[in-house]
Order: sequence, then structure tokens, then C-alpha cells
Amino acid sequence: ATEESEADEKAKMTRARNTRRKPVFVEPVHMDSDWTPKVVEKQESEIERIKQILSSSIMFNHLEEDQKVIVTNAMEEKVVKQGDNIITQGEDGDFFYVIDSGTADVFVKKGDDEPKLVTEYKAGDGFGELA
Repeated sequence: ATEESEADEKAKMTRARNTRRKPVFVEPVHMDSDWTPKVVEKQESEIERIKQILSSSIMFNHLEEDQKVIVTNAMEEKVVKQGDNIITQGEDGDFFYVIDSGTADVFVKKGDDEPKLVTEYKAGDGFGELA
């Protein structure tokens, strides 16, 4: 009887979790017919490094080859030193970053509290604005 009640409880919890999900609505993207993708000149070694990162990234590994070329061409390297702020909370963002090597700590400030470490990004992780 205990096994049955535990199974029933797990089933209820699973159903409850599933019922809390909310639908996501996305507007279709309409591209301007005169849009041309950005192309940043790179050395072959940089292109290969970016391809490797894209293939291991959950956000990019599903792209078709022509889409990967567009993303690779548009990326440009930004070197940051330890302690540099990449994105500041509350400011508008206009870039999407993918970590090539090293790590980036994410701190969030709530009210008057000191900023708290909430996560760490590592090689292959991406963050920022996609628009």
C-alpha cells in the first residue's frame, strides 16, 4: 500500500507540474528584404574556434550549416579581463556573448542588498541580448 500511495503522490506531483506550464506566444519575425547579415573579418583559426563553440552550444548546435555561417560571420571577439563587467544589471543590452574560454560570474542585486552570485558561465555558454 505504501508503494502505491508513493506512486500516486509522484503522479499527482507530475500532473501538477504539467498544469502550471504557461503557453509561450511568439510573434513571427518579418525580415526586411534589403537586410544583409553583418560580416566581421576573421582569420581561419578564429572561424574554426567559433564553429567548435557553436557545435557544442545548446543554443546553436541545431542550426543548419548556412545559418551557422551567418552567425559565425557576425561574431567578433571581445577580450575581457578578470573583474571586468560584461553586462551591468539594469542597463540596456545589445550583444549576445558566448564564452570561448574561462568563466564569467553572474551577480544580481536586489534592493539595497549586496550583489549575490547566482550562476557561473563557462566555455560554450551564452548570455545577453539576441535581438
